[in-house]
Amino acid sequence: SLIKMFTKTQKGELSTWLLEIKENVRTSLYSRISGHESKIISMVPHPDHPFVATIDNVSIIFWKTIDTYYSDSLSVLNHIGYMESGGFTHLEWSKNGTHFFCVGPNTGINVFNFPYPLEDHSYNIFNRIEIEPVGIIEESIDMDIHEIYILPQFYNLNGKEIPFGHNQNLILTTNQDYSLFQIWLVSIDQNDGYSLESELLVEHNAEHITCLSSPVSMSSIPIRQAKYCHIITTGSDCHITAWNLIKRRDAWEWIPICSFTTKEEMSSIRCSYFGRFSTSSLDESRVYIWELESSAPHFTLEEIIQINPETLEQKLEREKKNKMGYASPLLFSNQKQNETTSVIGEEGKLSMRWYNLEEASSILAISKGKHVTVFSQHKSPIPHEFSITWIPVSSNIKKLEYPADDICWTSNG
Repeated sequence: SLIKMFTKTQKGELSTWLLEIKENVRTSLYSRISGHESKIISMVPHPDHPFVATIDNVSIIFWKTIDTYYSDSLSVLNHIGYMESGGFTHLEWSKNGTHFFCVGPNTGINVFNFPYPLEDHSYNIFNRIEIEPVGIIEESIDMDIHEIYILPQFYNLNGKEIPFGHNQNLILTTNQDYSLFQIWLVSIDQNDGYSLESELLVEHNAEHITCLSSPVSMSSIPIRQAKYCHIITTGSDCHITAWNLIKRRDAWEWIPICSFTTKEEMSSIRCSYFGRFSTSSLDESRVYIWELESSAPHFTLEEIIQINPETLEQKLEREKKNKMGYASPLLFSNQKQNETTSVIGEEGKLSMRWYNLEEASSILAISKGKHVTVFSQHKSPIPHEFSITWIPVSSNIKKLEYPADDICWTSNG
């Protein structure tokens, strides 16, 4: 199968990577484009189709990857839409992908229609779309909202699924320091024009939280009555906590469903599904992979990935092979020492993103500086033994003109 990965840089450069998944993972850099005049603040992939939205201080640009119209080996990133950013700093697609939500300091929650014909593959790929405003949630105006997340389906305490309408979305918003969480139910009616209805379900005051992540997939390990986790957080108190929205009779509650304490503070967290996630150390020299499947309801440290600078010897060897026409070597060690795998990184922001494959397995991409490495999980061949190791299967050295500061995956559509 083929999947796409994107990296963005502080210089506004956007790169497209094509990953071929067979017995191993082969990664190729297919296109590089500079469509922004300033730093890209946010990059958000569409949940079901090969679109990506990018935000800078001036504009929001919508891109579509094109890879089968002219050649099976060609992957082009095409600019299909544009709008002024209007002070927005974060964007999130609706559950069905036909709308998107934008937030920023004192902008409120703004809703827009995405008029691209998702199912019409004959649509002229060079046409531009006009973004249509739907409305703004009045109650959110002048609120200090910096981030927004779409929450998945949820269950009550008895494990019964609470149904959603097709155009209903559960939205989580946070302020800049993550001290206030708000959960909204937003309904978009499209019969005669647009109508927007919203209800603020929960407000939750929090302490010590420094970063959060929503799961990529809703596959999960049942914990108590929870069928999954809505959000997972970590903070300055070294606590990692999984949170869930529940409905108890007629009251909504935002509750922690499990928590544990790490030995050091973490700088970031990314969740694959409720059962596996990764964190990075405060100095961004280590990535930790945690799992819940073998020890629920307790989290277990599954892997430590050490990020090391490239040595002079490794650099000279890589440059020598590049001049001779060989592919860049994979600069990592497969030998695990004290449950640690080493990979190459350099000065710059660390970023990591999960992608869940159809075969009930995951891959993890880590970037640091101009280095991007993809990891694949390898299960123990011994029957009934739960043991997973994480092996670097593809590494791209110095293919980026500027250091990457974020990664995202997108669907092939």
